Amino acid sequence: MIKLKWFYNSKILRKLTENYFKSIPGYKGIYSINMYGSVKSLKRIKDNGNSKFLSEDRILKSQLSKKGYYNTTLCKNGKCKTYRNSILVYRSFKPNSLFKPNEVIDHINNVPHDDHIWNLQKITYRQNNSKDKFGYTSKYVGVCWDVKRKKWRSNIKLSDKSVQLGRFNKEIDAAKMYQIALKNMDKYTNPKEFRELIRKKYTNRKVA
Repeated sequence: MIKLKWFYNSKILRKLTENYFKSIPGYKGIYSINMYGSVKSLKRIKDNGNSKFLSEDRILKSQLSKKGYYNTTLCKNGKCKTYRNSILVYRSFKPNSLFKPNEVIDHINNVPHDDHIWNLQKITYRQNNSKDKFGYTSKYVGVCWDVKRKKWRSNIKLSDKSVQLGRFNKEIDAAKMYQIALKNMDKYTNPKEFRELIRKKYTNRKVA
């Protein structure tokens, strides 16, 4: 009984360490990843064109993007694709989680290179745009604090692109701009034209 309990606890402990790797969906037998975001290339037979050889397990080197995210390139059947490590971690450790078109993976502590599974959550684009990024929390959706300009910034997602609507001294003004944009999202698909339309409507509202 004691041995069984020890085995069960050690198995749980192993799953909480860097040594526990899970297979990456779509790359079974080729790549695996741990809950910290380290990607491992698994031992397998490779063909370099001239001969076949057995490769060893090795941890791949991830690239840090300008925005602070870790990316890793995976190859299969001669085709290579680059992924964010956070996406690989989330899909590997939460394989049954279904994504809607308007949902993204967010870093809870706002540190983009902290890809631990406990620091990742699934939220909507709008929630992500209004999420506290710089230590200031907005109570309005689509609004966040611009730490460099010291103003409230309004953003909205249009055609999978983030459109910056403007910066404001008052948080409520940024929220009103977002609401105007939300009501007119079906009128334009071009981000630049959409931004000009919304700013014009906002200016006309203030004059009126």
